Amino acid sequence: MNDSDPGVRLEAVVALGQSQRTEFIPALLVRLSDERSEIRRQAIMMLKGFRKFEDKREKIADAIVELLNDTDYRVRMWAALALGELGVLTVIPRLIAKLGDRQIAVKKAAAQSLGMLRDKKAIEPLINTMTSRDEALRESCKVSLEMITGVNLGEDPTDWQYWFEAGMPPVTPEKRSDYAPKEKPETKPDDTKKSDKESTETKPTDE
Repeated sequence: MNDSDPGVRLEAVVALGQSQRTEFIPALLVRLSDERSEIRRQAIMMLKGFRKFEDKREKIADAIVELLNDTDYRVRMWAALALGELGVLTVIPRLIAKLGDRQIAVKKAAAQSLGMLRDKKAIEPLINTMTSRDEALRESCKVSLEMITGVNLGEDPTDWQYWFEAGMPPVTPEKRSDYAPKEKPETKPDDTKKSDKESTETKPTDE
């Protein structure tokens, strides 16, 4: 595990992780601080595989959560995803903070993991993040909100915000319209100012 060759260290991480022997967890935790980012990422992936050992989850999560501040965004992304799978609720504030990461991939991973953890403290931050211009991030927030609340209010963050500010009341299919986007009234054309010729012309479509 301490070999100078990064390829050897990487292979060792994979082998120890695949063994699923808990006595190797400390050695894998050490590799979370390896100088090579690909080894740090691999150590994360191997460690999350130990989530079936409930008495080990918190220790693993406490170590992985520190990588949410890693200089490599890919390490931050894998750390965020792993924390959701580990299911340790104490990391929720740190995941919420990562909704503000400078990389969309990290924000999306944080949103997905918050959905997995199903804690109501994440509702308002997820609603706020739904205003992003990134479609994939908005979708991740929506799905996570549905997982946490059991409510489906669609893709418009204003509807979620209105529901949240109303105290998060139960929403049945019959009541969903109370929080659905309101249709804009149709505007009738002013025919008095148009000639018969103008009324039959076809408007050009946008390319």
